[in-house]
Amino acid sequence: SGVPLVEIVSGPDIPSSTQARAYAQELRGILIATGASDGRMEEGSMRMDANVSVRKANGPFGTRCEIKNLNSLRSLQRAIDYEALRQVELIEDGGTVRQETRHWDEHRGETSTMRVKEDADDYRYFREPDLVDLAPDQSWQDRVRAALPPMPAERRRKLSARLANPTKAQLDAVEVVIDLGLEELVNAAVDAGADVTLAISRAAN
Repeated sequence: SGVPLVEIVSGPDIPSSTQARAYAQELRGILIATGASDGRMEEGSMRMDANVSVRKANGPFGTRCEIKNLNSLRSLQRAIDYEALRQVELIEDGGTVRQETRHWDEHRGETSTMRVKEDADDYRYFREPDLVDLAPDQSWQDRVRAALPPMPAERRRKLSARLANPTKAQLDAVEVVIDLGLEELVNAAVDAGADVTLAISRAAN
């Protein structure tokens, strides 16, 4: 179709659904800021898969289950919470978690089996002969990095710096303003004499 597909894979180092949601939200903001995606998850511009496994404290990773095609941050967090609890209850009842792909039903609030074969051999991986390896040199990386617009974290830091001893609620409002792309409007209002707290609050609401 001519539409590029990029898959971004994290390491197995996200210990909670709250952190997974925060990671996905920040990643979405970066993709929007760079113009790589419009971030419209409900339209399929960005989807998430969550690999969930449970383990005892300091124990080895358990068997993972992958939840496919989650189309909102809320669904991501709810699906992880449900799946982690499902696996814990299964193990405590004497069962065994099998490696599989699962579907999330937003209305029922639960996951269900899609397919069971999930080892690499089951996919019959082979290299695409028409795609060559890419190894961008450092000068190319430096040029691209220099051309990038400010990332969400930097934009949040600059807007938050305009607040004196910001509260948690104010920082949450700053995050909403950045997510909506309204910080330039807020900065213009403050520069024109508006109260910064009020300007951020109005923009966030």
